[in-house]
Amino acid sequence: MTGYRALLDNAHENVARWINKNSKQNARIAIMGDPGLIGFRTRRPAVDFGALNDNYLSGGKRTPREIADYFFSQPFETAVANSFSWEELRGHPDTMVVARDPRFHCFDLIEKYRPHTGQNYFVFLYQRRPDCDESL
Repeated sequence: MTGYRALLDNAHENVARWINKNSKQNARIAIMGDPGLIGFRTRRPAVDFGALNDNYLSGGKRTPREIADYFFSQPFETAVANSFSWEELRGHPDTMVVARDPRFHCFDLIEKYRPHTGQNYFVFLYQRRPDCDESL
C-alpha cells in the first residue's frame, strides 16, 4: 500500500468517523491541505482551501489576509489541516496563514492522526468553540 493510500485509509477515515460522530449533519468543514475523502465520507458541506470546490477561493490569487478573512467569515464547526510535523502544525502556506491568525484561538485541537506507513504527513483535527469570540 502506498503512503498516500495509507493516509486515506487510516487518517482520513478516522477524521471522517470523528466528524460523523461528533458534528451535526449540516456542520461546515474547512479542509486546509489535502481533502482526500473527508468531504465525501462525512457528507457535510466542506470547503477545500486548496481552492478546488469554492468559487471565492478558486476565483483568482488571494492575498494571505484575504484567505484568513474568508476562513473566519465562514461558520466552520470543524477544521482539518495537514501537517508535515507531528509536534506542531506545519503545513501549506495557506494553512499556516489561517493557523497563525489570532482568531484561530477559537479552534481547539481535538486529535492528530498519522498514517501507519511512518510517513511525515499528519492530519490535525480542530473544533471551533461555540462560545468563543474571534474578535478578541
